[in-house]
Amino acid sequence: MRLEDDRELAEKVFKELSMHHARVRRPKGKNAAYKGIVWWPGETRFEIMVGAILTQNTNWGNVERAIKGLREKHLLSPKALASAPVTEIAGAIRPSGYFNQKAKRLKLLAQYLIREYSGKPGKLFEKNAGDAREELLSLHGIGKETADDMLLYAGRKLVFPVDAYTIRLLNALSGRRLEKNRDYELARAFFEKNLPHRLSAFQLAHGAIVEWGKRNPPKRKRQKV
Repeated sequence: MRLEDDRELAEKVFKELSMHHARVRRPKGKNAAYKGIVWWPGETRFEIMVGAILTQNTNWGNVERAIKGLREKHLLSPKALASAPVTEIAGAIRPSGYFNQKAKRLKLLAQYLIREYSGKPGKLFEKNAGDAREELLSLHGIGKETADDMLLYAGRKLVFPVDAYTIRLLNALSGRRLEKNRDYELARAFFEKNLPHRLSAFQLAHGAIVEWGKRNPPKRKRQKV
């Protein structure tokens, strides 16, 4: 049976996630979410895209500190990032880790948006999800999870991002041995087929998976003595 057709697993997954829905909070105040967003912080589409790159290999607390650094240096726009030296960007986002690498990725993204869309991310997301996804994946440093984060939150597309928590949840409830890189599209198809086709449902499920993952750390393997 294909993973996406496993209705018994779908029932288990969504029952488990329902216990974490209440913990998924819409950001308020200075971390207010862009309109229509249930969970991901970010005041503009571009800030959400920046956050999707910054969160690679780090936690959200570090991302918030990096975004604060960009804001303080007035670098939270495509025009500002596209023209800023990589060293200046790197200094602003140092808390996010891998800051030199991420600085180059942010600058390339900003330059691309300036060149192709006059610095307006909304124009990119006017395309259908498949075409927009293919375009994002063609950019250096943007992989499937990062692209899908951008599509779901900045683009408001019904695309489900798969992270390590998602794979761990599916494995825990199915007894399978899915791997993120190998089985990313299988996991994405599972959620996209079985979730209600509403933006809020996709975002709430994604946020609930993160909450589940925080409260269910991977079991440590016992060391042989």
